Amino acid sequence: MEKWEIFQRRKSLEEKRIVLPNATVGKAYQVVLDLEGDDWNEVIISAITGLEQIGLTYTTDSNTLSGIPLESADVKLVFHLLVAGETMEKKVPFAVNPDPRSLWKTLESDKNDPWWKADEVHIQQPFGTKQFVAASKRGRAHANAGKFREDHYALGNTGFEGWNILAVSDGAGSARLSRLGSKVVCETVISHLKELPDSAYEALEGALKKAGNTTENPAEHQFQQIATTFLSPVIQQLYAELETLAGNLEAELSDLHSTLALCLIKESEQGWLILTFSVGDCPIALLDKEKNNIMLLNWLDSGAYGGATRFITMPEIFEHQDFSSRFSARIVSDFSYLMMMTDGIYDAKFETTFKLAQPAMWNQLIADLEGNNPESHRVDFKEGKVDLGAALSQWMDFWSTGNHDDRTLVIIY
Repeated sequence: MEKWEIFQRRKSLEEKRIVLPNATVGKAYQVVLDLEGDDWNEVIISAITGLEQIGLTYTTDSNTLSGIPLESADVKLVFHLLVAGETMEKKVPFAVNPDPRSLWKTLESDKNDPWWKADEVHIQQPFGTKQFVAASKRGRAHANAGKFREDHYALGNTGFEGWNILAVSDGAGSARLSRLGSKVVCETVISHLKELPDSAYEALEGALKKAGNTTENPAEHQFQQIATTFLSPVIQQLYAELETLAGNLEAELSDLHSTLALCLIKESEQGWLILTFSVGDCPIALLDKEKNNIMLLNWLDSGAYGGATRFITMPEIFEHQDFSSRFSARIVSDFSYLMMMTDGIYDAKFETTFKLAQPAMWNQLIADLEGNNPESHRVDFKEGKVDLGAALSQWMDFWSTGNHDDRTLVIIY
């Protein structure tokens, strides 16, 4: 190549841009430097300087820039080029973005607030022949602003021959007292179910046994009617007390907006007796013993409501024609997992209501819980394991882009 041609090539290359994709701190980076176009013919990248400080290397044999960046940076790398046997240098802008997780702050919530509650709670205990574990944790979005955990869960025992109560609630982010609302919703509904006389539970068991032995198939309508008759007065009473509370606080009822997922459950000779009620978007699901089938014990508020979340504090819930469909009852011989969760888990792990009905998605969630995740956080469901609640809470630190809400998960296994 003539000198003047080399000069023209060099001049042309000086004006050409090399664009490198941005890297992210702590995330593996690999780019093949495949320079295309006639101007790059017979151009060789012999070396790149400036990589050492950001933790990347350049491999000449494969023209590959790779590594795991150590820190954020905004630099100009120097590409050393061979053009027809002559050397030239070209500066190329390159950015290493900070790890998005490092940008989130964890600010304490105000413990002097009259409705303050812990940012993180968890529990583990025996549950009849099974085990129980639950955790609730303030999400990154709230921690970043020093706000409160709006989720809540509670566990109670009726005192009558093994009937247990599980309640999960997600306070509305736009409601100023939702942290109180979710707490009151869970604790009040449990309190009312505890106050019912033994005769009420005896009648309930008798009705369930009769419906379970019917020759008609299916008996779903009978079961739903039983659940509605038993639970509806308790739910109505809960709403009335929320109205009273709002009045006492000189607040609007909407200030206490909260969802409710309720499960009343007992292990019996017939099998597991399960009653549910829900308002909002907290799934209640039962995975069979073989983990091949999933039974959704409630429906999420979508469809007719256009995907908008509904709350137990909304009077129209009780006036709507679908009110009775919010109740369900089941008798199952056994199960592997019963799970209740708020949308901080559901949105990140399932994304859509369609996926909730797929057993493979629930098995994927279980594998995730057992350690198949980028953080290697593990909840070991083997019998006798201690600190399972703490492990579940740690697992809830998983990263999911765009999903930084409070997270609550309740599991019987």
